[in-house]
Amino acid sequence: METKVILIARVSDVQQRKALPAQKLRLEAYAKQLGYPSEYYEFDESAYKEDRQKFTQLIEDKIKSLDSFAIIVFDKIGPLYS
Repeated sequence: METKVILIARVSDVQQRKALPAQKLRLEAYAKQLGYPSEYYEFDESAYKEDRQKFTQLIEDKIKSLDSFAIIVFDKIGPLYS
C-alpha cells in the first residue's frame, strides 16, 4: 500500500486562473519534500459547498476510492472547510 499525495489548487472563477501556476509550483515543491508520488488537480469554482461540483467529484471518484493512505494538500485552506 503506497502513500499518495493529492495536490489541490483552486481559484474562485475563471478570471483568477492566472494564480493556478504559482499554486501548482508551491504544491509540487511541498510534495517533493514529502517524497511520495503526487497527483495534481486544479479547479476554478466557488468555495461554497453548493458550487463545488468538481471538488466533490474528486472526493467521491478519486479520494474515497483509494486503497492506500493519502495526504491531501491545499495551497489555500479554503476548499477544505468552506
